[in-house]
Amino acid sequence: MRAAEAIPYLAPASDDVDPRYRMLVDAAIAGDEAFERKRETIDEYGWRNFGDTYADHENPFSGEAEPIVSHYNNQYDAVNGFAAQFMRTGDARWWRLMTELAVHVTDIDIYHTDRDKSAFSNGLLLAHLPLRRRRQVQPPVVSAPRRRLWRRTGQRAQLRRRPADALAA
Repeated sequence: MRAAEAIPYLAPASDDVDPRYRMLVDAAIAGDEAFERKRETIDEYGWRNFGDTYADHENPFSGEAEPIVSHYNNQYDAVNGFAAQFMRTGDARWWRLMTELAVHVTDIDIYHTDRDKSAFSNGLLLAHLPLRRRRQVQPPVVSAPRRRLWRRTGQRAQLRRRPADALAA
């Protein structure tokens, strides 16, 4: 990766100087706190939530006996983070997390319609956005996976198409 200079600012994981950082990042794919293990906690294998990132941070203070079923719902660009870790390490577990979440985002989180207001139609991602003034809704933003696809292909029409359709074209 470094020799190709494809992403000059992305260093291999072997260059990390603080081992605590690697331990923290690796906990996402190995051990009791791994993302795949957390799926087992809430039996997250249905069509609506599979691939999404389980937000278990609410459990310790909930007072509930059973885990709360909650998700990060694109509050973070985990697809990009997983891709970066895959490129830094070559570990296929990052690739699997990335592709499962990307499929979830494109199939579930992106609003696939052209029959709503123009601000909400044509595959835009309804993200968590603050309101500027009372009763004024911010327009949704184009999802990060679509922006990356657009940058890669250079075709603005890709913003309105499902990424899987664009790759097949």
